[in-house]
Amino acid sequence: MRLNKGCRKSYASVKFHVLGNGESTYMNAVKDLLKSGQTVVGTAGSIYGDMTILGDSGFDFLMFDTQHTPVEIKQLNPAIQSMRGVKAAPIVRVSSNRDDLICFALDAGARGIVAPMINT
Repeated sequence: MRLNKGCRKSYASVKFHVLGNGESTYMNAVKDLLKSGQTVVGTAGSIYGDMTILGDSGFDFLMFDTQHTPVEIKQLNPAIQSMRGVKAAPIVRVSSNRDDLICFALDAGARGIVAPMINT
């Protein structure tokens, strides 16, 4: 599956996320850890819980699963936005391999995507 041109352009060159207080954090920390051979630790979270507590508890990422939970992709925005400024990166497992779902997750602030049913 290929993302449409507009979605790819929007996220291909993003390196930093500017926080409301003027600070910036590197968005690809999980990717950098994996490339350097280090272990990355994360957990699954819920849109109904307080993700900021989990986000600052030492995890590298928190995954929102919209494939195996009754959560629609549009419900993710408040949960992901509540994680601004925490260490853990929000990652979304989309319910199906569709570019509109992936783009919406990225627009909501996800720093990574898990796409289901990829046959390689």
